[in-house]
Amino acid sequence: MPAAPAHTPTNQRARTAIGLASVCLLAACANTSATPVSTPTPSPTATPVPSPSGGRFSISPAALAYLVPLEGYEYVVLPTAVEQQLASGFASNSAVVKVIKGYAASSVTKAGEARAVVLVLDADESFTAVPGTLIQFWTGVAGSAGAPVQPRTLAGREVQTVDGTSSKLVGWHDANLIVLVFGSEMAPTSAVAEALIKAHA
Repeated sequence: MPAAPAHTPTNQRARTAIGLASVCLLAACANTSATPVSTPTPSPTATPVPSPSGGRFSISPAALAYLVPLEGYEYVVLPTAVEQQLASGFASNSAVVKVIKGYAASSVTKAGEARAVVLVLDADESFTAVPGTLIQFWTGVAGSAGAPVQPRTLAGREVQTVDGTSSKLVGWHDANLIVLVFGSEMAPTSAVAEALIKAHA
């Protein structure tokens, strides 16, 4: 039987579900503290987490490589419990496991103060190449955050922002990577996002 067309309601629900899962799990990371490290590295206990569909959700080398050094900032390793919660939450969502190959996540600090959490999702090309995919993704993010998604330009790149009551988010995609920068205040969140965009310019 041929595969369902990419624009079916089922696939739209999958894209929305991934957006919902992303922002819900980032909320758990927003106010975590950790020990600064010079480069982002996976937690020593970060192992692939099995999903109900039989797949696994683990740290992606491609996503981890996106976390390049940022001038004036330090990456910090997320607490093991938080990272395991993140991986388990995604692995439990069958829509995520089908199209997301892995992730990388890190807190970002400046002068010892937490500024934001960065999550990079390594998506399958069959997901990101479909027209409307990211629109549905951001629809899911907005639905979870309870605030509309607003497009803007940051450091020359088109990004999407969500200015919710308790969560602030700046996101974009770079090839097959979906990048989300999440924090409790928009100014520092945007500043971290801008630094990451400039580091890849």
